[in-house]
Amino acid sequence: MRINGSHPLVGTWITDEEDSNVAFTISVREGSFAVAGFCRMDGEAFEISELKWDGEALSFAARMPSTDTLTRNCFRMRADGRADLQVTIYEIWKKQEVKVGERPKGWDGVAGRTTPSTRRAKKARA
Repeated sequence: MRINGSHPLVGTWITDEEDSNVAFTISVREGSFAVAGFCRMDGEAFEISELKWDGEALSFAARMPSTDTLTRNCFRMRADGRADLQVTIYEIWKKQEVKVGERPKGWDGVAGRTTPSTRRAKKARA
């Protein structure tokens, strides 16, 4: 199926609450969708693969080379002009004793890092 360059998915997409560094740009090349993704803070590009369009949803895998983090992504248009993105993340986990209230080591030096509780507080203020 040939895709028109004016398809509603075409453009650069970020999270609705702008609480993620990720941006995906969807374009049309030779009648088919193309996807590029990058980290907004440092510009590192995702490696995009397995791109599929089924007529309703655009799905693809995105791998960040520096962290080797892999996500499977699926964009669907909403009636209000925004898009729903379903994300499945594949990452390595380890067992470790942790205590409630401990800041994860990976957050060191990350100012303004949101957590589920800060997201709830933000929504409550809105």
